[in-house]
Amino acid sequence: MFKNKIKKQKVTHKFQNLEKGVSIYLVILISTFILAVALGLSTILISRIKVGREIGYSVIAFYAGDTGIERILYDIRKLNYVCNSPPCTRYSSVPLNSASYTVTITSWSPSVRINSTGKYQSVRRAIEISYWYEKFFLSPQK
Repeated sequence: MFKNKIKKQKVTHKFQNLEKGVSIYLVILISTFILAVALGLSTILISRIKVGREIGYSVIAFYAGDTGIERILYDIRKLNYVCNSPPCTRYSSVPLNSASYTVTITSWSPSVRINSTGKYQSVRRAIEISYWYEKFFLSPQK
């Protein structure tokens, strides 16, 4: 009877040592799972933050392109700018927040077609206008 108790103690003692290893394994497994979820969420959040930032850059790039259109229309109307052999290209940078635009006149007579591309950081936005140039259709007044 005394020998039977000793055998039971040795057997339970062996299983207790095995259970200690299982708890460490479970802790590592759970912490790995939590780390994977955290890294996945952070990747999604960082990409969303970049998209949100580029939306703001997009507005600035669009208005830089609009500035290019307004500037070339002013030059045509007030300064009598003429594009003799399209395509004519003009470059400029807007002094505010380092945006820039490129204006290209792709056709001139009698229909004027103007493309303006605004650029800010890595974002580009383009605007295109076309209209009939009045100067070609008006007869000289006497």
